[in-house]
Order: sequence, then structure tokens, then C-alpha cells
Amino acid sequence: TLAGLAGALPGTVSIPGLVRLDRPLRKATLRVWLRQRGFLLPDTVHLERILSEVLPARADADPLVAWRGCEIRRYRQDLFALAPLPTPPLGVEISWEGATLDLPDGLGSLERLPDGPGEWARGARLRTLRVRFGVSGLSCRPPGIAQPRSLKNLYQESGVPPWLRPFVPLLFDGNALVAVVGLCRCEPSEACPCSRDHRSEIFPLPAVRWSGHPWETLGYFR
Repeated sequence: TLAGLAGALPGTVSIPGLVRLDRPLRKATLRVWLRQRGFLLPDTVHLERILSEVLPARADADPLVAWRGCEIRRYRQDLFALAPLPTPPLGVEISWEGATLDLPDGLGSLERLPDGPGEWARGARLRTLRVRFGVSGLSCRPPGIAQPRSLKNLYQESGVPPWLRPFVPLLFDGNALVAVVGLCRCEPSEACPCSRDHRSEIFPLPAVRWSGHPWETLGYFR
């Protein structure tokens, strides 16, 4: 049964598929799924809450059922079983001068990747960048897009759940947002008053790889 109920992301379960099952089979399927994911099985109360609170919730809702070592969440039509999320690093700002950077709270590391062979060997100077998290009111113009888009729209288009967005590293050069790490670079607005020479100092940035974070198996943030 579980093999035919895969969600859109690795390790998730399709909510419409689950609700088509009768209630006893729905419970049994959830137990098999959680066991395969390596989590402790929920007691009867928590299992009933998944059935009554999470599965029937609106697709844009943010229900949560948690017990020791496991959190059950949904986004759109997928059911997620995750290790408990850490506290979002809101207000954290990190200066990044080298090629790699370890992020706080088990969020993995960032690595600047050269755009071409031998770039580091040519002695390219690494700009000092800043990493921040959960900043509101920002917009980003991805390469090839004419108009900036709000980060909320970018996250929605990429299918990133609201409960993961505060953990996405935001990369700044001075006060300019230059990358939403794992999703896209942010180019200057066409109306940017900065000179052409100043633009060339910032762009193109080396690609940045985010690895070692807890959500790699979901396929986000490539």
C-alpha cells in the first residue's frame, strides 16, 4: 500500500492517497511509514490527532503533531515526518570572508564554488558577504527574470514550506540581497542606480552550495 502513496518529495506521503483508505488501513499505513522513516511510533492520542487535525487541514494550513523525536507536518498535499525543527536563527548575522562557512544550530555549511576552472588559482579576491535568516520584506530578481519577486513568491514557486523558510540562508553584499541560497541568485534591478563597474564587482557571484542541513533528503535547496 505504501509504495503507491508516495508524495511529491522523497520520504513524504500523499495526503489524498491516505484519505482514500479506510480508517484502520490509514492507521496501519502511517505506522509502517513512520517505522520505515526511523521514528518512534505515536501513541493512540497522537495517531488520532494526525487523522483528525493534519490530514483534513486546509492545504495552506500549518498543523503540527509532535512526540519524542518526531514532528508531523503537511505542506500542500504532502505529509512530512521530520526530526524536530531547531529554533529559527532569526536576527543572526554572520560575516563570511573565506571559501566555506559553518552555519549555527546544525544548519550545515556554505561553500563558494568557482565559476570556472582555475578561478581560485587566478587569485580572485573573495568578497566579504553577510549571511542572515528570516528577513522580511525582501525581493529578489532571479537571472533571466525582468521584475523582482518577493521572497514569499519565490518560496511558493519552489515549493518550500513556510516552516522551512526561516532557515534558508540569505546572502548579502553590503545591503544588497545577492542570493537566496539553494534557490537562486538575485541580480540587480534593471532600475539599479549603481554604475556598470559597481555591478561587475558584485556579479556574477560564485555559486554557493549549502550542504549538511537536515532537509537534504527532501530535495530542497539544490
